[in-house]
Amino acid sequence: MLSRLRTNTRRIKLRKLRHVLPNLHKHKKEKSAWVSRKDIEQPEKESQKCAEKKGHPANLVEKLLKTIIFDRMRKDGRDPAQLKSAGEIVVFGSYSAGLNTEDSDVDVLCVGNGLRVKSRSLDLSWISKKKLSEDAWLGSELAGHIAKYGIWLRGTGDWRATVFGGTHAIDRKRNRIISLSRTVNHFWDRLHPMFQDQYDVTIRRELQRLALLQTCVPIPPTKVLDDEWCRKRSRKLLELRSSIKELRVYEGQCNVPMILRLSA
Repeated sequence: MLSRLRTNTRRIKLRKLRHVLPNLHKHKKEKSAWVSRKDIEQPEKESQKCAEKKGHPANLVEKLLKTIIFDRMRKDGRDPAQLKSAGEIVVFGSYSAGLNTEDSDVDVLCVGNGLRVKSRSLDLSWISKKKLSEDAWLGSELAGHIAKYGIWLRGTGDWRATVFGGTHAIDRKRNRIISLSRTVNHFWDRLHPMFQDQYDVTIRRELQRLALLQTCVPIPPTKVLDDEWCRKRSRKLLELRSSIKELRVYEGQCNVPMILRLSA
């Protein structure tokens, strides 16, 4: 009787295991619907919420994330053993928020010294422990995102408590939007319509991120920004764009992305 009970328990665990991270894209519709009901200005760690709702412990999600990272490193010809020297390993982006699809890459930040891995399926970067305590990092857009949405596979991430919304990140984002808009305007007529659409989306997303940075809200994954725009195309975003004097000249023009030509 006891052995049969143990066997049934194992079967139940295996069934649950099949429905977690490797197939998160299969639950895309369910998660997207849940995200759309959340206010973008009050983001939460969706990965933990989803795990709790489905009855999956957080450590199971972490184990599956490690497996995915190791597999993708091997496919890229990299040895996962190099991660042994990392003081912290944290997953962020779509995978940490439970919004990944089949085509999503895994974004990973490691604390220590190691080799950067950048491919279509994996983006693994390193930061030294010393830089974690510098204002340039703590006030950055990426630090704010990771502090809010990251899933720690190793380490505690004590630096999260000192992350702040700084003017440096806001100025950097504004300058990027201005520079990108000038470049696109210059080459617009030579761009394929597909790339014109892509730049329109890119500039719109950057304006959304700028709006959040100005209110000291951590930047959510890109999927959340896109869902929010489809659900509620806010005029405030156009007003923000018009508040940047370098972008006003593009209003009404035909050789710029739609997000720049629309009147506020």
